[in-house]
Amino acid sequence: MIEEVNSIFSFIQDPVLLVDVDGKIHNMSHRVSRFFNKIRNVLIGGPITEIISDSDWVRVKNMKKQQDLKVSVKLETGDQKEYLAMVKPLVSNGEIASFLINVTPIMDSKKKVHEQRVLYTFNDVKGISDSIQNVVDIAKRIAPSNTTVLLRGESGTGKEIFAQAIHRESHRKDGPFIALNCAAIPESLLESELFGHVKGAFTGSSADKPGRFELANEGTIFLDEIGDLPLPLQSKLLRVVQERKIERVGDTKSTPVNVRIITATHRNLEKLVANGQFREDLYYRLNVIPITIPPLRERREDIPILIDYYMKKFSEEFFRSPKRISEDAFELLLSNLWPGNIRELQNVVNHFVQLEIGDLVTIESLPNYLKHVNETERRVEKEAAINEKYSMKSSNRINEKEIIIDLLDQYGRDTIGKKRVASHLNISLPTLYRRISKFKIK
Repeated sequence: MIEEVNSIFSFIQDPVLLVDVDGKIHNMSHRVSRFFNKIRNVLIGGPITEIISDSDWVRVKNMKKQQDLKVSVKLETGDQKEYLAMVKPLVSNGEIASFLINVTPIMDSKKKVHEQRVLYTFNDVKGISDSIQNVVDIAKRIAPSNTTVLLRGESGTGKEIFAQAIHRESHRKDGPFIALNCAAIPESLLESELFGHVKGAFTGSSADKPGRFELANEGTIFLDEIGDLPLPLQSKLLRVVQERKIERVGDTKSTPVNVRIITATHRNLEKLVANGQFREDLYYRLNVIPITIPPLRERREDIPILIDYYMKKFSEEFFRSPKRISEDAFELLLSNLWPGNIRELQNVVNHFVQLEIGDLVTIESLPNYLKHVNETERRVEKEAAINEKYSMKSSNRINEKEIIIDLLDQYGRDTIGKKRVASHLNISLPTLYRRISKFKIK
C-alpha cells in the first residue's frame, strides 16, 4: 500500500505528507514545500517535528483511525500558527505503518479549496470530433444558469474537467468549487464530509467542522460518483436539493446554503432506480440537464491531439526533450480501445515520456500491458493491410483520394462514418486516418 500511496504524490495538489511511525517524512506533495516555504528535498527524510510540534506528533502517532485535530505549525519566522490536520493511519500486515497528514489553515479553508480546485476551463477540453464538440456546446449553453447538471460517462472521460469548466463559465466563477467523490469516503464519514458536524457529535470531533456544502456556499459543489451514495444519505441529499438547507451531524438547527449542484456518475442510474438502489425522486431532481461525455474509443480522431498535448505537457514538466512516435507505436495507440479513456491515455504518455531515453517512441517504449492487449489487433491489421494492397490497386491508386472523398460524403465524416468507409475499402480505421492525412482530405 505504501508504494501505491507514494506513486500518487506527484498528482496530489493539497499539502499532504506521508510520515512513518517513527516520525520520518517519507514523501510529500509539492504543495507542502510551497505552503511552508521550505525545500521539499530537505524536508523528505527529516522528522515531522520540523513542521509540527513534538506534542502534536505524539497525538498523531497514537491515532488508530482517521481523525481531525488542531496542530501548531512552525513558521519560518519562528512563530507558530494553528492548522487543521486531517490524519489517516495506513495499515500494512495488520499494523499501522505510516500516516497520511493533510494540513489546512483553519481560518482559510474556503479560500484554499477554491484556489486549488478550480483548474480547468472549456479550453482544456481537447478534441475536434463532433461528439466532444457537441458536448462542449451543450455545457457552454447551460453554464450561466443555476440549473442542476448530471454528467454521465465512463471513468476517465473527464467529468470533473467539465464540472469545473461549467463553474468557470457561470456567474459563480468567483465563488468556491468544492468536489467530493462519494465512492472514495467510508459511509460512516460521508455524512460529516457532506454536511459537517458540531463539536462532540461523535468520538474524535473536537471542534465544529463545516461540510462540503457549507464550504461551497455562493459557489458550486461537485458530487462525483453520485450513484455510489448510500440510500440513507440519499434522503438527506434530497432535502438539500429541494430546500437548499443543511443540518450538521449532531446539530438541531438548519443552515441555508446557496450552491449550484453538479453531479457525475459512470453507473446506470435508471437501473439502480429500478432495483431500488437509488431514490427515484432524487434521480429526477439531479437529472435536470443530463450531459453524456463520449468514451475515447468513440472519438478516435481526437487521440493524436491528446497524445501531442500530453507529450508537450509532460516533456515540460519533467524537463525531457520532445519525442517522436514511430508509425507502429502510433498505430497501436490509435487502434487501442482505451477502456480507461483519457486518464489511461494520459498515464501511457506519462510512461514513455519519462522512461524512453531516446527521441523516438517505439512499441517497446509502451507499457507491457498495452503491447499484449494489442497483439491480436495487430495481426488483424496486418491481414487487413494485405487485403488493402489488392483492393486499392484494383481501384487505381490515382483515384484513391477521390474514392475516399466520395465514400466520406456518402457515409459521413464522424467516427461511425469513417468506420463504414474503412470497412467498404477493406482497410483498418488507423490506415484510413493515415490516408486522410496523406491526401489532406478535410
